[in-house]
Amino acid sequence: MLLSMSFLDLISANQMAISKLKDSRILSVLKGCDGLIRDSIRLPKKSITTMGVDPDDKIFKMASSVRDLKKWTSNASQNMDRCLNALENDHEGLKIGKLEFLKLKMKILNARDYLENSSVILAKMDTILGMFNQAIFIDYYFLLGRLRYDVESKIQPGN
Repeated sequence: MLLSMSFLDLISANQMAISKLKDSRILSVLKGCDGLIRDSIRLPKKSITTMGVDPDDKIFKMASSVRDLKKWTSNASQNMDRCLNALENDHEGLKIGKLEFLKLKMKILNARDYLENSSVILAKMDTILGMFNQAIFIDYYFLLGRLRYDVESKIQPGN
């Protein structure tokens, strides 16, 4: 949720910078960033569609989906790094549109932080899912044992 909001905020900030800055060289950098940002958003949608998984369904049950999401976060992080490098290397843009560039840079850094957090979570997904499966497994057998005890105690010889 935070990641998607971060990307929407990033697109908005980039569009604002494009509308305010008219220098053609700066615009090419900003439009390049826009393409990278939008590509980063398309990747997870494409992964989910390719897998044929309903977005409301339990996507993390599929190991391939976790791999796809890991690949997406990695690619999206690389896109954010490319955009940051382009902004930092455009010294003319920094002079002309310093405030807009700084706002955009902050939003890119924010999105990249969320991507890094997502990558860490995805890297631990097997462990996380294992913990939940183990808990479900234990609860299931606890309930099954409890049910068996209740049934056996009610069916006593001579009752």
